[in-house]
Amino acid sequence: MDNTHRLLAGGGGNFAEAFSKSCTLEGKTDEEILSMIVRKTDLTENETLTRLRLILMVDKQLTESEVKVVFKLVEASPAELSVDELLTIARNSTFDVKRAMELLLIECSLCNGRFPYTRIRTLNFCACKFCDGCMVHWLTSAIREKGVRQWACPLCSKPDLSHSEDAATHYQQLDPMVRQLVADLYEIFTNKLLDNANYEDPNFRFCAHCNQGFVYQGHLSKKIRCPFCGKYMCYSCKRQWRDQHDGIACDAYELWMREHDPDYQQQRQLDSIIEETGIQCPSCKFRFQLDNEACASVKCSQCEFEFCEGCGLEVVHGRATSQCTDQCKGRGHHAHHPRNCPILTREYDSEDLENLLVMHDIRFEHPLHPPDSTHCVVCNADIAKYQGGLCREHFKQKLCKVIFKHNLDPVDVMKHHQIVTWINQHTNVDFPNDNDSLPKFIKDKFPLK
Repeated sequence: MDNTHRLLAGGGGNFAEAFSKSCTLEGKTDEEILSMIVRKTDLTENETLTRLRLILMVDKQLTESEVKVVFKLVEASPAELSVDELLTIARNSTFDVKRAMELLLIECSLCNGRFPYTRIRTLNFCACKFCDGCMVHWLTSAIREKGVRQWACPLCSKPDLSHSEDAATHYQQLDPMVRQLVADLYEIFTNKLLDNANYEDPNFRFCAHCNQGFVYQGHLSKKIRCPFCGKYMCYSCKRQWRDQHDGIACDAYELWMREHDPDYQQQRQLDSIIEETGIQCPSCKFRFQLDNEACASVKCSQCEFEFCEGCGLEVVHGRATSQCTDQCKGRGHHAHHPRNCPILTREYDSEDLENLLVMHDIRFEHPLHPPDSTHCVVCNADIAKYQGGLCREHFKQKLCKVIFKHNLDPVDVMKHHQIVTWINQHTNVDFPNDNDSLPKFIKDKFPLK
């Protein structure tokens, strides 16, 4: 028996080594040698032979049984799989044929295509699986168009990114995926994470002069300097700094401004207009102006947090949050609004909303215009005198905001069909048929927080 036969026939021998050495022996073809290694397994394609030969040369520690598993993988796998990928699949299957075949064709949870284990991505907090193509598409869309709080799994929305520890773990896992799959977006990815961390820092401030955001890192005092424009502001009241603020509290400083600053009243009027037409992001506290059209959701221009314009709760798109119940399934774009959220109460008649305020002895007038103004302070439209300086549309919006501000329960003026609709949307409990007892039933079972 020559050396080649001894290597191939020896029990428990190193088959990869035997194969690599025998490839150069005269009188033996690759097919003959390979057939001996895999115990006469039928072999018909030269491409299969070449790939298996490469695998055996890369991993010289394969046993005979392992070689058989690898050989079956080579026969069944698509041609574009690399040697390293085939070996990875084989090792992760612990060289079990059935498991190896399963890892060769895994279904993508998004596109339902089947891909090898080495081209499937998973996330830490769920069992969803994504092919590289779908993961690239999702990462690109999320990084370019969404805030970091919307980077949860696109299918099951796990984890809840309002939990800082889960969020940190999730972002850490995304980092190498972004580097590998969408490297050109990595700078945007890291910048958004940095901005999000800054917004959550208690020392984060928006400059009262240039409106740039920054984390103040100097010695803590009332007077702080913006690193962008170099001007000073108050750390506590966030107003532009003046010498008159030295040594006095913020309330006393505001009183001084009211009495001595000719620009103060004008600024107060501007602040009132911003109060009417603007909104503050509940996530980063940035304040920005809205257009005149009411919308169910608003996206912050700074941190891209999407929230309800009325009550400030996060708006979600067909995904679950920690507050979600079975009633949320299939609702798509939704938030967990309280029933006095302005987005909901704006659908009621103005007369009903006014009656609710009267029931609680609450009235209002617009701070800039007397009740007999003839033009809306927001849109300049002609108005009726009783509407407090606002047109009918903006008067109704104001009513809704006042109701929400005082946490009044609109169930007192809701009609029967509105109450029934609310119950069906938010719970499965049985409710009384008596119209008079429905409001009390709602208040007792589902009180406003």
